[in-house]
Amino acid sequence: MLTRVKSAVSNFVGGVMAGGSDGDHFGDCDLPLKLPYTRPEFLGLSRDEIEYSADHIARPILILKETERLPWSTGYAEVINAGKSALNEDQACCEVLSVRKKAGVSHTPNNTPTTKRRSSLPNGEDLGLRDSSDTGLVLQYWALFDGHAGSGAAVVASRLLQHHIAEQLQDVLEILRNSALLPPTCLGEEPNTTPVSQRALTRAASLRGAAGAP
Repeated sequence: MLTRVKSAVSNFVGGVMAGGSDGDHFGDCDLPLKLPYTRPEFLGLSRDEIEYSADHIARPILILKETERLPWSTGYAEVINAGKSALNEDQACCEVLSVRKKAGVSHTPNNTPTTKRRSSLPNGEDLGLRDSSDTGLVLQYWALFDGHAGSGAAVVASRLLQHHIAEQLQDVLEILRNSALLPPTCLGEEPNTTPVSQRALTRAASLRGAAGAP
């Protein structure tokens, strides 16, 4: 059973887990990688620089080539481990996400959210990507992935997770954009419009009833 589960996970992340941490070599996997090994996109590294970054003897410290690649003067640095694995299993991502309202009231599943990748935006400038006709939500996305499942899993997560998050945010977009709108107890239910004071009294009465109070 454990072997079948491990095999299924290996297929999803490109076979990285098939040989454990020692299997993180360029082109050494039995299964093709879903995505090639890389370092965070905002570092702007060439393929040669990416390979050199995995040198366990030199252990170069990677920092931003251009500080404006990350918003709000965010800093970043990384270094390969001392030999635990052939490649750096950790990963990072920073992007601008644009979550747009689903067309119509039927919440058409084909209208997928859009994710705008960060290029070289100056700190604090041009971050408002929403035009006057936009009914969506623009937000900054930072993520760090601790690659316990191998470098392949971390790369896949750094490339795909933000799209899944943006897709889920579509379902609660109106709640996020309108602070006066109370969220429903469960997604899909009508929002709770009961005044705050009345809800507090109802909650207190419920607690008294549960405790057996008259």
